[in-house]
Amino acid sequence: MRRVKFPSNKAKKIKLLITDVDGVLTDGRIIVGSGGEEFKNFNVADGTGIRLGLRAGLKIAIISGRKSAATQIRAKELGINELWQIEGDKEKICEKLRRKHKLSHSEIAYVGDDIYDIGIMKKVGFAVTVPDAVDEVKQVAHYITRKAGGHGAVREVIDFLLKSQKKRLISFISILLACGCLCMSSCSKKAELPPIQPHQTEAGERVEGGFSYTAAEGGKVIFEVEGEKATGLGGDTVHIEKPEVKWYSGDGVVTVKADKGVLTKETEDICFEGNVSVNSASDWISCDRLDWIASEGKMTARGGAKGEFYLSDGSED
Repeated sequence: MRRVKFPSNKAKKIKLLITDVDGVLTDGRIIVGSGGEEFKNFNVADGTGIRLGLRAGLKIAIISGRKSAATQIRAKELGINELWQIEGDKEKICEKLRRKHKLSHSEIAYVGDDIYDIGIMKKVGFAVTVPDAVDEVKQVAHYITRKAGGHGAVREVIDFLLKSQKKRLISFISILLACGCLCMSSCSKKAELPPIQPHQTEAGERVEGGFSYTAAEGGKVIFEVEGEKATGLGGDTVHIEKPEVKWYSGDGVVTVKADKGVLTKETEDICFEGNVSVNSASDWISCDRLDWIASEGKMTARGGAKGEFYLSDGSED
């Protein structure tokens, strides 16, 4: 099977993403109960991707050829206001959406998997399908996702759209239910740290009355660290009690607090342990441990992690 590389020039123009449901947001299976009730399996990764897309300003709509209460509930849960469940011409709905949002066809992406999606896919600027789609659909698609329908295909598309439009998430934490782990990625530059000298002390001596320093780059503060006490100032690592770290980004301030923290001076890595909380103006997570790996630009939270956190870098096209 021929796999087409993502056409970045097409993805950069997209302002509206339209997706089918059965076979795209689900794996295509429909479970019918004895009372006639219908059940569908939706993927958590797709849901997270949709929230990220909406938060970044991407318009998202659903057009399904079947009426389903499960689909309606899922759309409402994700904050999708444009839900169309019709038995008929999907192209007409696509045209209504195009006119409503005053878009050209080149500014619309569509994800479908069956012959009823071909008409729209031939018109839009970015046509996507899934690996198990019918051959006729694959022939008109600009790209075939690596992920299967119902297994993160829509998330894959949204991630690429955001990256292509330079709307990368500098900080994103998503709950991974399978392993109880959260990850937050960052694209921020490495800061030039000033000497860590809140007090002149001997190595290993406990510093009472507070510990603090600021990391800056080009006169701009990247992050600040404060703590109630600190030891190990003369060594490779500084152990901080009750650390509070503030990272500054395009979205504002992200604050991390914990019972203990260990700062590695050479690499700028920080490990937080005990009652860890991460907060921005609107989002939060809590966990038992969080590691900041500066060289990789990544935060990883483990143990009792819960909550959700999204933060964009504020970059423009």
